[in-house]
Amino acid sequence: MEFQERLQAYLDGAHQLSSSEIEQVGFRVAKQCEVPTIQAFDHIDISWQGDALFSFLAEHDPELEAEVFALLDELEKEDTAAHGTMSLRELLIREADPARESRNMDLYLMTNMAGAGEGFEGADAAASWWHRNFRMLALLQQAATPGERVLVIAGSGHTAILRQLLEVDRRIRVHSILPYL
Repeated sequence: MEFQERLQAYLDGAHQLSSSEIEQVGFRVAKQCEVPTIQAFDHIDISWQGDALFSFLAEHDPELEAEVFALLDELEKEDTAAHGTMSLRELLIREADPARESRNMDLYLMTNMAGAGEGFEGADAAASWWHRNFRMLALLQQAATPGERVLVIAGSGHTAILRQLLEVDRRIRVHSILPYL
């Protein structure tokens, strides 16, 4: 079932929500606010291009590779523990924390210099993630016309970047979700 069809089925009482943040939060907000449509803005056809980076790290910088994998392992353990013990509200507050967003963004920056001056494997991997987020930003800018309010639901890997970009865009006012939680 397509995205908009799932929303309509949910609004009609014929669809059980999946665990997706789009459905758990987006569909519920749409129903409560009586919004008949919502717009997806993720560009999943553009993914993070990390293969060349990890090949480079394995061959040329095993210390940084170990640091990256240790951090990823630590974050995965933290997330697993949080998802097992926190309410949805608590999880949303956790993910919207600016310090957590900075930590997430730092994952891309800590490997940016890998291969600098040669193949630029780190910078190219980071740029691929920013490419996807710039596409998402373009759709947000298009939707956020004067007088419109837009609720953005995205994973913390996206919100860390999108929040900074939207705060610089003088045509858009950004409000944190934290006061509403």
